[in-house]
Amino acid sequence: MKRIYIKTLFLSFFIVIIFNACKTIGKITTSKKKVQKIENLSTIELVKKIQSVQPTFKRVYIKKMSVNLQTQTRELTVQATCKLVQDSAIHLSIQPFMGIELFKVELTPQKMIVIDKMNKIFYKSNYGIFYELLGINIDYDEIEALISNRFFVPNEKVVNLDNLTQLQDTSKLTLVNRKHNLYQEVTIDKNNSRIINLLFEQLVKKWTLKTNYLNFKYFEDRLFPQNINILANGEGKNIKMEFHMKKIIFDKKFIMNESRLTRYRQGDIRVLLRNNKK
Repeated sequence: MKRIYIKTLFLSFFIVIIFNACKTIGKITTSKKKVQKIENLSTIELVKKIQSVQPTFKRVYIKKMSVNLQTQTRELTVQATCKLVQDSAIHLSIQPFMGIELFKVELTPQKMIVIDKMNKIFYKSNYGIFYELLGINIDYDEIEALISNRFFVPNEKVVNLDNLTQLQDTSKLTLVNRKHNLYQEVTIDKNNSRIINLLFEQLVKKWTLKTNYLNFKYFEDRLFPQNINILANGEGKNIKMEFHMKKIIFDKKFIMNESRLTRYRQGDIRVLLRNNKK
C-alpha cells in the first residue's frame, strides 16, 4: 500500500465530512419502542416528528468502524475510530496498519487540526476555510450533527421552515430546501421518521453530495444506521466513502486527549488540499 494513497484516503474523508452541514434542535433519546408513522403532517409537524426520534447523547465512541474509499482508479479499506463529546470535541483516528494511528482529525468549536503522524506534520485552521474553498458556511456544531443522523439545514442556526416544501410517495417523504446557491433534499422513511438520504447541490461551486443512511439497528438503546455511504462529485472527480459501524458505545466515559503538537511541524492546509486535487 503506497503512502500517498493512504494520505489521499485521509484527505478525501476529511473533505467529504465537511460538505455536510447540520444543526440539531431536538434533544430526545430514541429508545426501543414502536414509532408512529408519518401521516399527512404539516412541515412544522414533520420537522418536530423527525427531531423527536433522532438519536441524542452526551458522549459517543465508535469503537469499531471500517472505511472503504473508492475513486475512479483506486479502492482501499481501512479501520477507524471516532470519539465525540457533545458541544466540545470530535477526534477521528485513521488506522490503516494493525491498529496503528497514522492520521488524526481533532475538531473543537474554535478550531480544527489535521495530523499526519507518518510525516510528522500538522495542519491547523478555523472553519472559515470551508466558505473560502466550498462556498458554504460550516461550523463545529454542524459537523457534530452529521455524525448523529440528525435533521439539518445548511448555514442556519434556526431552521427557516418557510424555505421547506414536501414531496411524497408510498414509502418515503422528501423535504426540499432551496436557498441562495444551495439545493437540498432530505428523505425520510415513513415507517420510523428517520433520515435515510441527503442530497446537496452547490450551484456555483458545481459540486454535489449524496449521503445514504442504511441498515438501522440498535446499538445499546439507540437506533442508529450501521452503514453511511457518501458520494461526492466535483471538478470532474468522484469519491465514494462507505462507513460500516461495528461497535458504538453511548454515554460512557473514555479517555480523549488532545495531541501534543510540539513534536510536529506546521503545514499550510491550503497547500495540503490543493495538492490533493491534483
